[in-house]
Amino acid sequence: MTKECSRGTTSLRCSGRTREISERWGELIARAAMYDNLNRFIVPNVAGPARLVPLTALVAEDVTLAALRHAAQRGRLDAVQGADGIWRSSRKAVDAYRRSKHRRQGVGRAS
Repeated sequence: MTKECSRGTTSLRCSGRTREISERWGELIARAAMYDNLNRFIVPNVAGPARLVPLTALVAEDVTLAALRHAAQRGRLDAVQGADGIWRSSRKAVDAYRRSKHRRQGVGRAS
């Protein structure tokens, strides 16, 4: 706090500073909500089934972001990691991953 806005001060300058901080936090929260909604609802529908989108846009009830990221790292999900560190895949690849999710992919034993 500055000298002008110390404890017990009720000047207009201090209330304006508080209002400015509140507005910044409000904007930050609104942007986060907008980004989340954009990734979850708009991007997958606009991109189509074969376009690469961030994994956050491909999360569903039965597949979490952590599961998709882990599958991409293990090579079970057809995905690429960009230079920015964000994993991207397509709806088509996620659907293929879901179909093969519970199948064993081990090497068969020779009898």
